Amino acid sequence: MVATAVVSVTSIGSGVVRLICRERSPWKVRSVAFDAVCGIGFGVVLALLYLAIRFIR
Repeated sequence: MVATAVVSVTSIGSGVVRLICRERSPWKVRSVAFDAVCGIGFGVVLALLYLAIRFIR
């Protein structure tokens, strides 16, 4: 649980940093929008997947 939360928060945080810093960002893979959507989206989907697995039990 803790590891999933850490990875999810880190991913969302990296997406937000990319949005805030724009061109001065420490990493640039593609466009700002692509990087932000990938980071934030991965974090949200990972958290939702964890919750879905918890509710199945």
